[in-house]
Parts: sequence; C-alpha cells; structure tokens
Amino acid sequence: MMTTTNHLSVPRIALTFAGSILGAGYLSGQELMQFFGAFGAKGLLGLFLSMGLLAVLAGMAMLLAKRTGLIELDRIIIPWEMPLLRRSVAILEAVFLLATVVIMYAGVGALLQQLLNLPPWIGSLLMCVLATVIAMYGLDGTIRFFSLLVPPTVVITVVFGLLAMLILGAPVIPEPDAGNPLLGSFLPSAISFTSYNFFGIIGLLAPIGTLSRSEKTPFRAAALGAGLLLAIALSVLGAMFACPESCEASLPMLVVAAKLHPLLQYPYALVLFGGMFGAALYGLVTVTTLLEAKSPAFPRYKGRFLVLLALVSYPASLFGFGDLISVLYPLIGYCSIAFILCMVFHYFKASKAAPN
Repeated sequence: MMTTTNHLSVPRIALTFAGSILGAGYLSGQELMQFFGAFGAKGLLGLFLSMGLLAVLAGMAMLLAKRTGLIELDRIIIPWEMPLLRRSVAILEAVFLLATVVIMYAGVGALLQQLLNLPPWIGSLLMCVLATVIAMYGLDGTIRFFSLLVPPTVVITVVFGLLAMLILGAPVIPEPDAGNPLLGSFLPSAISFTSYNFFGIIGLLAPIGTLSRSEKTPFRAAALGAGLLLAIALSVLGAMFACPESCEASLPMLVVAAKLHPLLQYPYALVLFGGMFGAALYGLVTVTTLLEAKSPAFPRYKGRFLVLLALVSYPASLFGFGDLISVLYPLIGYCSIAFILCMVFHYFKASKAAPN
C-alpha cells in the first residue's frame, strides 16, 4: 500500500498517471505504430479518441475512489458482492501486469541488441534481475519515481520529434496497413488500446484518487496526464513518419535518433530504459501489493514469489518484443472491456448516491 499521507496536487497525479502508461512500446514507437500509425490518417483520429477516453475513465476511477474510499481494484470495478467475479477481475489484472513485465524485459533485450549488438537474452536477463531486486522494497516511492521520470521524458521526446521533422523532412502519413488481424481497423484498435492501458493502471489510480485535494482534481489531473501522453505520441509518430525506415525496427525511435546523429541514440536509449524500468517495476509491485491485500500471510513469501516470477517471466520475454505487443495487448484489451463497463456503472451509481 502507499504510505503517502498528504493530499496530491493535479500535476503530481497527472505525472503519475502518464508515467504508469509510458513504457518500452510507447516511447519506442512500436506500440503507437501498431495501434495507430498502421491505420494512416484514421489512426491519428483513433489516437485522439483513445486519449480522450483514457482521460474520462481515469477521472472516473479516481473520483469514484475518493467518494467511496475504496482502493481495492476488484471492489472499484465490481459494485456487487460477487466474489467469483471480483476474483476474475483480480486474476485478469495480474495477468495483464505480468504480461507488461514480460514485454518490458523483452524491450531491454531489443534495446541492447539494437544499440550494442548484444544477444537479446542478455538485456532481458539484466532487466529481470534488476526489477526483481528493486520490487522487493514495495510500492513506496512510485509517485516520486514517475514525478522525476515524466517531465524530462516529455521534453526529450518532443524535442527529438521536432528535430526529426525539421531535419529529416516533413512527416508523410503512410497508407493504412492493418497487418494485425487482432486489431482490424482504427476504431477497435483505439478501443483496445484504451481498455488495456486503463485496466492496467486502475490499481494505481484508486489509491491516488483517495489522496486528491478535491473532487475537481481527478478529472483535471487526468486531462493533463492525457495531454502529456498525446504530446509524446504525436512527436513519436511524427518522427517515425519523417523516417519511414524506422517503422520496421523493433525500437523505431532509436533508429530515428541514430539517423539524426549516431551519438543521439544513447541519450534516447536512456529515456527508453527509464520507461521500461518504470513499467516493469510498476507491474511487479502492483501484483505483489494486490496479493498482500488478499492474503495477510503473503509478505512472508514475497521474496520467493518474486524469484519464482522471474524464473517464469524471463523465458517468456525471449519470444520477441514486437510479437508480444501485437498479441498480448489486444487480447487483454478486449477481455477487459466488460470489466471497465462495470466500473463505469459503479461510478454513476456512486454519483447518484453522493450528497449534492
């Protein structure tokens, strides 16, 4: 659980919200290309739609937590006393978070391969060991970590995007190429992107929602956070469209940085690593926090659980960065839609019951 006792301001919540979504796929351009860039101009429309939906849903989740005092993921989503359904929510959330961890491990493997020509298993192993060790210390410091990570990430990514469009030429939006049958067209792709990202961060939004200063704070923070995410997404996609050959790489933005100047790929690699580490750590810590809430005895076995988790997630990360994103994210996105609708129902139910 979070130990912060002070109320959180709009900027701090916005940075935490944005930071919890940023990761290897987002900052590298791989995820943004698959879910939006591949659909051409309509994909950009899907991007704006997705960010708007994320802002609304995040605001709802935080305000719902503030009004009800609930911070447990399954109780925020399911308003009825249905243990089996709540257990299903918790299991799907854990699966999503662990899938994110696996993808981040694969992302570091792809990063070191593209940057230093190392075999992918080396980078994945290093990330697995580092994240597992740090996760032993729990959720304390997550908000501070994202507050430090997000501002320079936004600035650096936007600057790289602008440089790419100025130096490499005006971005040319590609023709639609829906290569992933799990996504189909721009609309289901945008909905899937929204649902899996939102579902993955409810476990963080609920506790920080209870710490918001007022009932106006959640939606203001969500709007600001979505704006930061949109600025990064447009910068990344613009850079990739200005450098079409980057779209075929595992980490497209690393190719863009190298195209601008070979030395520039190294600072951008640090940005990517920060995003990957933050997402992996968030996934591990949130899963262990969820288990701690369900079982008072779990803290005694936390270390052994994390080690066992590492032994399972590391081999899974060797399947490949882009392939994992193209399969796991859409499937989890579609599976979580029904649960998100339950949370929306819970929000309106609580709003109706709240005193005016």
